[in-house]
Amino acid sequence: MDRHPSFSRSFQYEHFGIITIFATTGLLALYMIYLIIYRLYLSPIAKFPGPKLAAVTHWYEAYYDLVSNGGGQWTFQIQRLHEKYGPIIRINPDEIHIDDVEYYDVVYCNSTSTRPIDKSEKFRYRFSVPEATVQTGLAEVHRRRRAAIAPCFSKARIKSRNNDLQAVVDGISNRLTTEFAGTGKIINVNFMWGAMASDIITEIAFARPTDYSSAPNFTSPFAQAIAEAVGASHVMTHFGILVTALNSIPDWVLAILVPSFKPVLDFRKDMAHQIQEVLDGNNLATKEASHETIFHDALSADLLPEDMTLSRMNQESMALHGGAVETTSWALTVAVFHILDKPSIQARLKAELANSMPDPTRILPWNELEELPYLSAVIMEALRLSFGSVQRLPRVNRLGTLQYKDWTIPPNTPVGMDAYHMHMNEKIFPGPTEFRPDRWLGNPKGPGGLRPLSAYMVAFSRGARNCLGLNLAWMELYVGLATIFRRHDLQLFETSREDVDFIVDLAKPMPKWGSPYAASMEITQSRQFAMLRWCGSVVRSSLTLHEGGGITNATGYPESHGYIMPAVSGDCAAVEGFKGFPDSLALPVDSTGHTGFGNASLGITWTLVALAIITVAARFLIRKRSSNKWDSSDWIMLLALVVQIIFQAMYMELVWSGGSLPFDKINAIQRLNTSKWGWISASPSILTSCIARISIAILLVRIFGVQKWLKRYLISFTALVTLMSLLSIIFLAAQCDPWEGLWDRTIIAKRWNPYIYAYTALATQFLYAISDLTFVLWPVIIIFNLNMSARRKGAIIGLISLSLITMGVVTLKIVMILLRLTAPQAATSIVSRYYQSITNLVASIEQSLVIILGCVPTLKLHHIKVPTMHEVNSFMASLVPTALSSRSRQGSSHSSGTENYQDLELSHRVKATDEEGGYIKPYSVTVKGRS
Repeated sequence: MDRHPSFSRSFQYEHFGIITIFATTGLLALYMIYLIIYRLYLSPIAKFPGPKLAAVTHWYEAYYDLVSNGGGQWTFQIQRLHEKYGPIIRINPDEIHIDDVEYYDVVYCNSTSTRPIDKSEKFRYRFSVPEATVQTGLAEVHRRRRAAIAPCFSKARIKSRNNDLQAVVDGISNRLTTEFAGTGKIINVNFMWGAMASDIITEIAFARPTDYSSAPNFTSPFAQAIAEAVGASHVMTHFGILVTALNSIPDWVLAILVPSFKPVLDFRKDMAHQIQEVLDGNNLATKEASHETIFHDALSADLLPEDMTLSRMNQESMALHGGAVETTSWALTVAVFHILDKPSIQARLKAELANSMPDPTRILPWNELEELPYLSAVIMEALRLSFGSVQRLPRVNRLGTLQYKDWTIPPNTPVGMDAYHMHMNEKIFPGPTEFRPDRWLGNPKGPGGLRPLSAYMVAFSRGARNCLGLNLAWMELYVGLATIFRRHDLQLFETSREDVDFIVDLAKPMPKWGSPYAASMEITQSRQFAMLRWCGSVVRSSLTLHEGGGITNATGYPESHGYIMPAVSGDCAAVEGFKGFPDSLALPVDSTGHTGFGNASLGITWTLVALAIITVAARFLIRKRSSNKWDSSDWIMLLALVVQIIFQAMYMELVWSGGSLPFDKINAIQRLNTSKWGWISASPSILTSCIARISIAILLVRIFGVQKWLKRYLISFTALVTLMSLLSIIFLAAQCDPWEGLWDRTIIAKRWNPYIYAYTALATQFLYAISDLTFVLWPVIIIFNLNMSARRKGAIIGLISLSLITMGVVTLKIVMILLRLTAPQAATSIVSRYYQSITNLVASIEQSLVIILGCVPTLKLHHIKVPTMHEVNSFMASLVPTALSSRSRQGSSHSSGTENYQDLELSHRVKATDEEGGYIKPYSVTVKGRS
């Protein structure tokens, strides 16, 4: 006999949960207190000025990156902090930021063996290419890898490719003349320059040109996918686990869920094949190329085996392609706008080009174009206002300290500066927001006349880690602008500076939230960020502003389905061929006569709704028989069912509106209505999921409420779930004023940043998944400790664990939202073709399942002889080996006293019903004969 009853199994069982929770909470609290004290007072950089909250937590930075004014505001907050605290500040628990134009070359210097300059790990993983040269952290490894591919981008090698670039630009120029002249078509200028940049980098680096400059509307799917990835850079920086999650998804699954990433995945696959052939010595394309590629250079370099792996070289190719497109195309786009915005600049530039190139068909090579002073000044000013990479680039001096005036910066401390603070410094560039090419004429000097003004232009960064492809970028800027402005007359079309000014920091500078470029970059005839439009004999560069910039879906972030408006006025009713929706229940068809998956989706969802109705009805019937009254949880579940039926009716309207078809296969009215029903059905969707889980929580409290720690957990966590659900509905309702503007973008309305609702909805789904897990986990732990046969125990646990199915479906919803958040700047007509319809389909399935599986335990716990439930229980019990149930079942003669748990061996008789609704309360559990 146990001489220490306090250590009996009863004691351990009763106190296990509460002790674990208090211990874990206490340890976490102690750790947080220690961390706060360390960061405020004991850290090597604790003495540096700056806000205390920033010193304590990275969430201060995350707030400005993700939330404040829609996100992307951290760079501007850093500027405000400098104004308050001085030129050197602590901007997070680990990093120092300096605003002093004369100190830039100290931070961004050449690395030596005695002073290795590493790159901070903070931004290494956000684009999933951590082993690429540009993301390599250690200075020694970076130097080795960069030296291997640097020859491909040397000035001599790039100059030798001038004719290749000129051929690409000539093709673009020819299309403007022959394809767009006099048609009134609109071209996205950023797409045009992105296509050019993509074509030339893939030719030079890989000997595999993409030929996007010949694509309709100059659409470069790869460039647009990269733009989407850049748009999600802050999310990936602060939630690195998302990068790991996305990388763990097979490419074929990712291509289905996020079609916009398919060009990137295809490129990665093609590069992997080419690299493997190179490593095997069998690549004919590389061998037969008229020039050397980065693979030639890498093979001839003295690299370690770890540097020549297929995975690393593939990451290298991805980084080179992505990096060569974004910054160059943006700088050219900014240049086009400002040249056209100031007639005097345009006239002066065109005069210089005409004087130096009398024959517009013969464009000077890059090295001669560099001699044109005004063209060079325009390019320098465009680079200054396009910034390159606007985000700070922290550097780490691993072995030594840095001395800034009276401040000594310890070793291994990330120190950052950025192009924005350099280029916007009024002492260096008076009137920094103005486009003034004249400031670069006549060999200008900086303050004091000691350094040339160009020393303060850092669009390509400086030191050992400056832009590897800067020579290629210079050539593209000179040849591209010289060719277009020598051959074509351009005018702005309904454009303001808000569409090109740096307002949002997404690693690259972006215009304000709500600008079509920042929101959707759709290929349409009336809603483009940077466009060229031919009107008669004049090409008009249209940088039009349409607030919102695209249809949004039920999850709240911009859609990307090529929303084609029939006219600039946005009169959707004028869509040619649209006869109105049929009065019958016939599903819409696309141009090929297909109805999509509408029949299948409605069949599945209505079947589950019917099962939900049956289970809720059975729950009420069984409750009436067992206790002659109904519990509050029953009525709450009934309410969830009613809301689910309402949602299902809305989902049916969505499908009838064309929601089962690919978005690029339906007309504008169908798109409008699909978006409308997606938005309207969002609130019932949230309510159903929340209400059903409230009912389940009440049920669990009724059954296991004797465990105080579990009761408190269920109540508090359910309250949190309810709060987040209500916040999601509130943010949804506040998204747009008037609300109709959510689905009709032709309505002038005040719109919130869609990410506010998107992140709230994502957090709510996370809580749903956690609740589904813990609502199974804790009861299973309790049941596992009960003194009953293993077969019976396994049957009950298996029955309860069925609710994990809903967690799986919710997890799928989370994955879909996460994937969508990584592609907010959707840009092509094939992006997310089925996204909204699949989202609503999964939501309907999840909501019906949570109702069904939330009712199943009540049917079993009352042990009413429903044949189907009895058979399910017998089958699940049979899955447990008989040998596991061989232990003694003492006290079974008393088990008939309860209808709920026939095999429970309790020290006190448990009633079959109680005052609160007929559920069993296991007041205490012991193992008989052991205490």
